[in-house]
Amino acid sequence: MNRQQRQLQNLLRLARRARAQSRPAVPATLDPRALAELTRAATRRASALKPETPPSAAWWNFLERASWWTAGAAVATCVALLVARHALAPEPDATALLLGWPAQTAEPF
Repeated sequence: MNRQQRQLQNLLRLARRARAQSRPAVPATLDPRALAELTRAATRRASALKPETPPSAAWWNFLERASWWTAGAAVATCVALLVARHALAPEPDATALLLGWPAQTAEPF
């Protein structure tokens, strides 16, 4: 038998032995109600250990959100003004386009 075959056989033998020795995480005899109670107790304990957010962190969180909303509003305003400015520009007539004149000329008198 070559070396790789022996290594594979050894690995499979060790895996079978580990599988036979392993125990389930939750015993099969555990009542579902008891498991639910244990879950509730663990959740209560975890929520009791959770530190509260200090006021300064909440203030910085508010400032960060406000700055992002303000930046978004500024971008939206700039885009709206750019579109409005482009839409309000007068269109030159066909003669002005052909001759290269401005669309509206101011009369001196």
